[in-house]
Amino acid sequence: MRVKEDESFFTIDFPACPGDYHGTGDLFDGVFLADYIEGLPIRTCIEQAHAFVKNCIQTSSRYAYSERDGLLIEQSLPFLDMKSNERG
Repeated sequence: MRVKEDESFFTIDFPACPGDYHGTGDLFDGVFLADYIEGLPIRTCIEQAHAFVKNCIQTSSRYAYSERDGLLIEQSLPFLDMKSNERG
């Protein structure tokens, strides 16, 4: 992912996650925007959003259901709250 911040660009490489779950982009956007509105740097917003989506994918992959049904977000909410508490 190539991102522009403060007139400069940086690249963040993330390994691909298994599966093809619906709603991952929407989930990424929501977490990213929540962090961005809080005033966090763009790089941190991207890293936090990726970490949460990755956690949701890993959690969802442990259950037998159709990926078209989307991610099991509820089980991963404590992870998101933990990340929020780490920020202060």
